[in-house]
Amino acid sequence: MDRISAIPWNISPMITAEPTLAAFQPLLEKNRPFITSVSKKAIKYGETDRHYLDIYYPPSQAISGDPTPILFFVYGGGFVTGARNRPPPMDLVYSCLGSFFARQGFLTIIPDYHLAPEFQYPKLTSETTPSPDLESLFIMGHSAGAVHVATSIFHPNLIPLDSDLRRRIKGIVLVSGPYHYSSKAGDGVFEAHWGSEENARENSAVSLLIRSIDWLPKERLPEILLVVAQFEPEWIMNMGLDYWRLLEWHLGKPVRLDVVKDHNHVSLNCALSSGEGEEWGMRAANWIRSVVHGNVHSAPETETLAGVEKTDTQECPGCQKREIRSFSIEIGTKSLRSQVTCSLASASS
Repeated sequence: MDRISAIPWNISPMITAEPTLAAFQPLLEKNRPFITSVSKKAIKYGETDRHYLDIYYPPSQAISGDPTPILFFVYGGGFVTGARNRPPPMDLVYSCLGSFFARQGFLTIIPDYHLAPEFQYPKLTSETTPSPDLESLFIMGHSAGAVHVATSIFHPNLIPLDSDLRRRIKGIVLVSGPYHYSSKAGDGVFEAHWGSEENARENSAVSLLIRSIDWLPKERLPEILLVVAQFEPEWIMNMGLDYWRLLEWHLGKPVRLDVVKDHNHVSLNCALSSGEGEEWGMRAANWIRSVVHGNVHSAPETETLAGVEKTDTQECPGCQKREIRSFSIEIGTKSLRSQVTCSLASASS
């Protein structure tokens, strides 16, 4: 993982991608037999070549006596690129991820979907909304994929409030998402997906979350895990912290945030099944299992990074260690002041 920290990271992920993938290619190639030994099946789910998905089946030794949860993974690519199977020599991405989570006991699904600018919001996001037939569905999205997942949950029409699908979604894992508009992204990727800067601001993941307060009861939301890499571009890291704080403000309880040390924006996915830097995947798998069994703990496993401003804190009177944190966040013309406290505090008072 030492090579990852040396790769320039406070730049466009499109530039970070090539040296990061090159660093993991020999590790994945060495493990090719291990990765490809997991049973995988391609299924056509629509009319075009972008309407295929891969299903990775858990090995028999990974299956418990309980029903097998589904993990639906939406890859990123700046809204304009991406494929579930990359060309050689990086053809093991995203098979490495599918294989990894299948070995954790999850039926893992990775779909292709149409890309911007030919297909734009919200039609593009509707293609990444799954149609499961089991009771425990989890959706994970990385980068642009995280935005698609968040949009699916907080958009008023994509998953109807009283739909069976919304009931079955037990948890979402949002990894390194660009949750609101930023001119620092460059390349016009926001405009490509949303059609214009105005539409991108109006319908960002942050804006949808704020508007959902008026129609989406908190109890209808799935459990949420946020993940960011230590070496994210600064604008993506700040968006992740904004979204985390806004979620806590809305939910009135801590939301788990995993800041993954020694990783950059691209390395998180290709590390899985490589033998190096897989710990974040294990933590995500353990979190999914805890949600399935109803014993998820909301206190985040977070390490504050250098340069990330701390908010006002004080000791929680309930658990004696969970801090009360307050902060300000400005989203467009909205200025919000939040104070989040551990639920034990009110219970003990």
